[in-house]
Amino acid sequence: MAREVRAAAVLGWWLLVLALVGCVPLPVHVTPPVTGQVLDAETEAPVPGAVVVLRYDASHGDLLPDRDLLAHREVVTDEQGRFRVSRSTTPGLNAWPVVRTEARVVGVMKPGYRCPNPRGVSGSGRVVVRMTPADDASDRRASCRPVAARPSEAPHYLAAWRALYPRDGM
Repeated sequence: MAREVRAAAVLGWWLLVLALVGCVPLPVHVTPPVTGQVLDAETEAPVPGAVVVLRYDASHGDLLPDRDLLAHREVVTDEQGRFRVSRSTTPGLNAWPVVRTEARVVGVMKPGYRCPNPRGVSGSGRVVVRMTPADDASDRRASCRPVAARPSEAPHYLAAWRALYPRDGM
């Protein structure tokens, strides 16, 4: 009798696993494309050579308020201060079947400018970032924050961060 109960429990477990796998497909995380421009806040002139770091988060709607970090992407603005990051897809594992991907600009760095506050990217995927000229190096340092990206995701930003905050004796 105990053997039959155990066999029924194992069979029930496998049926549950098969039902869950069959009903909840593995999600594919899609990061939306983002286009933008970095401008001087005082003159509205383009800011070429600015390093822009985007963060992509997965949101599960109002029922689960937490966000999952998907990736960071880094780009450098062109001569017109413009940048573009293409859509990307990666397979993912998620217990929640509904995932919405959101993009935010979390870091913009350019010598001579204060770092702007992080900002969300609208549903259109278009963003304009305005940078204010820094009064001096300490004013610039006071405005810039680190970005918690892997070195391979934001190498230029991390190098600029290290140059802004050099370690003594290294």
